[in-house]
Amino acid sequence: MRSLRQSLSLLMLIVFCAAGLAIAADFQIGNLNPPVGPALPDYVHGMTAFAYLVYPPDQATCPEQGFYMESIHMLLEFPAGTEGMAFLMSAALYSAEIDPVDGALKPGAILCLALDVNYMVLDSGLQDMTVPFSPCVPVQMDDHYFLVMSYDTPLEANLPVDGMPQPGIVFMDDGTGWVDMFSMDKTPAGKSIIWGDITCGIPPVAAEAGTWSGIKSLYQ
Repeated sequence: MRSLRQSLSLLMLIVFCAAGLAIAADFQIGNLNPPVGPALPDYVHGMTAFAYLVYPPDQATCPEQGFYMESIHMLLEFPAGTEGMAFLMSAALYSAEIDPVDGALKPGAILCLALDVNYMVLDSGLQDMTVPFSPCVPVQMDDHYFLVMSYDTPLEANLPVDGMPQPGIVFMDDGTGWVDMFSMDKTPAGKSIIWGDITCGIPPVAAEAGTWSGIKSLYQ
């Protein structure tokens, strides 16, 4: 029997338009810069994940001190001749953890996972790849995270960049681990354009460790 996740994914097989989905959100976080210069040709082949480092307080203000992930976007450019191409993509919010080898922040644990989306290219050119999320538990605002977009089947696309290169922000994993794209060929042309929609929410309160009598003594 088909799982609920698979059934919901099939419902989303209906073609998504190039403009993406209309998502109600309080703020957008991530790379909100427009693409600059030509997209990097023949760069996105599928079976690859792209991650963008964010610190929400730099771009959003939530009195509740937490947020829900609503969707993640990424710009791709499809060359002529790719019309009718279909592929599977997914997205997730990851924690940011320090790599003990190089001391850099890299994607760690998955905190919120989106539904899979089957996308069909209707026209060539620049397109907003949008993956919406199912409801997840809100996470703390005051922390670093990675917005991750994954292309889970083969495809052919060019990679738009913002013309503002910066190390330690955009990472790629083709199955061999996360690598800073700044250190790779061509990516000094700029950062990938990945961003997310969020709504404010109250994060859960962490459980207090210890006995009940010990916890009560803290408030006497």
